[in-house]
Amino acid sequence: MRKSGNLVALLGSGISIWKPSGIPSGQTITKALADILAKGTITPPCVIRELIERSAFEHIMERCPRPENIMRESLANGFHPTSPNPIHFAFAKLLNDGVIEHIITTNYDTGIEDACDVSRQLQIVIEEGDAKGINPSSSTIFKIHGCASPNKRHSMVFKLGQEKRTRTLEARVIEASNI
Repeated sequence: MRKSGNLVALLGSGISIWKPSGIPSGQTITKALADILAKGTITPPCVIRELIERSAFEHIMERCPRPENIMRESLANGFHPTSPNPIHFAFAKLLNDGVIEHIITTNYDTGIEDACDVSRQLQIVIEEGDAKGINPSSSTIFKIHGCASPNKRHSMVFKLGQEKRTRTLEARVIEASNI
């Protein structure tokens, strides 16, 4: 596979938990929300925590009355700026060497982009407008849940209802780049 190239890597939050990045995984965020929501309840807190921890944090936020006030800035501040870790550098090397053609990631952070060779033409697709004019012969990092960088915080997906935007963007990128 390494010799043939043309691979697409699907990467999740686990690649960013290692130092020096040290970013929390989605499950860590869910557990923190469970601790907050379990305080001061009539039901024993351990029961509440156990029920909440079975869910993705995006599902929990779907029921929050004003999640934008809580999540977007809190998440963005926790995920940017961060330093790339050895796993980011390993995937960046595979991308730079042409072994991996494209990366699809749920990560909000910029670890992979920051680890890539700056001289390499790299396309970052976060929003639908980014997919317009995509060059199929250039490598692409497709960030399906948005990005925490200051000018892209509005793109962050943190509720299940926002996943529709992700599916629309994914279809546009696949169509444009023949992934």
